[in-house]
Amino acid sequence: MRSVFSILFFCMSTLLMAQVSRGDQLYAEGLKLQKTQTIVSQKSAIKAFQSAKIAYTTSEKKAQCDTQIGICNKTIKRLNGKKPEPAPAPVVVEEKEKKDSVEEKPVEVQLSLSESRLDFKYKPKENQTVKVNCNREDWEITSSPEWLKVYTAANEFSVIADENKGDDRSGVLIVRCGDKEVLLVINQAKKKKFIF
Repeated sequence: MRSVFSILFFCMSTLLMAQVSRGDQLYAEGLKLQKTQTIVSQKSAIKAFQSAKIAYTTSEKKAQCDTQIGICNKTIKRLNGKKPEPAPAPVVVEEKEKKDSVEEKPVEVQLSLSESRLDFKYKPKENQTVKVNCNREDWEITSSPEWLKVYTAANEFSVIADENKGDDRSGVLIVRCGDKEVLLVINQAKKKKFIF
């Protein structure tokens, strides 16, 4: 009698372990299907979780299956375009506040240069630096003669002229910020011929 009882107990525990492992397999399959964000895969995941719920014997495991089924249903609604009622967006509130408040006037651009003109010899040996006095940082050089090299920094720029192989020449360098622009006149002398 004892041996029959032990055989029966062994068979029952083996069957119970098979059910638990089958439940775990189905649950893992459901999680894998759930990762694919399509309606078909979400429905397949729900079926796997429902089968796992039947195979499981503990209430905790069954509750886990219910949670995953709920997540799948929400994903299906989202994929169908059925979104839950949106909460009021904070952007709308900000827009109303902007309309109610007094509109701020844009700051007027103030732009000037430390120099109004630069003079170079026919063959310059070093750069000349000009400071830019501007209440904004987005100033730029929009135009300069081809025979100049210009290097910009935070609030200044340096200029050097190429060697002048012709007559005296002059040009204009333009600095702009917003709707304001300032001109810098640049002159370069020609090479002087020495008579002996």
